[in-house]
Amino acid sequence: MQRWRMVACLGVLCFQAIHLTHAQHVLHGRVVDSTGVGLPAVEIVLMEAGRRSVTDSGGRYAIRNVPTGRFEVVFRRVGYAPVAVFRSFMGDTGTSVVNVQLRPEAVVLPEVESKVRGPEEVPLKLREWARRREFNVGGKFWDDSLLRVKEYQRLPEVLQGVSGVRIVRAMGKRFLATGGGRAGNAPRSNTGGRPIDPRLPRACYAEVYVDGIKLGFAYEPPNLDDYPVHQIAAMEFYRSTSEIPVEFNSTGSGCGVLAIWTRVGGGR
Repeated sequence: MQRWRMVACLGVLCFQAIHLTHAQHVLHGRVVDSTGVGLPAVEIVLMEAGRRSVTDSGGRYAIRNVPTGRFEVVFRRVGYAPVAVFRSFMGDTGTSVVNVQLRPEAVVLPEVESKVRGPEEVPLKLREWARRREFNVGGKFWDDSLLRVKEYQRLPEVLQGVSGVRIVRAMGKRFLATGGGRAGNAPRSNTGGRPIDPRLPRACYAEVYVDGIKLGFAYEPPNLDDYPVHQIAAMEFYRSTSEIPVEFNSTGSGCGVLAIWTRVGGGR
């Protein structure tokens, strides 16, 4: 009898595992312009779910195998203002319909003449950033045009894959670390003193500057998800002491530096 109960329990667990594995949803709908005509070539992205689709000639789309959860759904097409909505997918399976209207967005095209942008052609607070990029001091640089392409991503995704970058997840947040310093370096406050939150993994956490000001932290490093990419005008990253310019190395930042330069007005 006891053996039979064990087999029955295993069967129930297997059934539940299979059931959850196939717990998927479908998102579909139509995207139209301001006159109600279907818009083709609109990209639909489910942020954090790794799902995307493109509308057909009639503006229709469908995304299958959407996992259970709450996701941001972004609709975007060149020449139109993007639209973002949040949608929850609950239960095991189901179908959700999201219809969206996109409105034209004025786009200022650059001059046809091609020329190298000098320090005098960028905003005042970005002139030193432009100088460092021009003389290639060893860092990784992101300018306005590159960041606008990535503005619907999160900052950790933009940094992921850059040589020397390690994204540390802890307590529902994401922090920037590097391979610099001693292996297994215990996290410490960058204002001095004892090690910070003991729940943080041992890592070499990078310093973060915003508009030239170093962010001090007493309990944990800056959370990368607190800085929306669409509010960033330029960025630079240095992975080791040998690369860091003197203006970012006053405290001997052996774990690297990320410098963020925000847009005037905080957005597009």
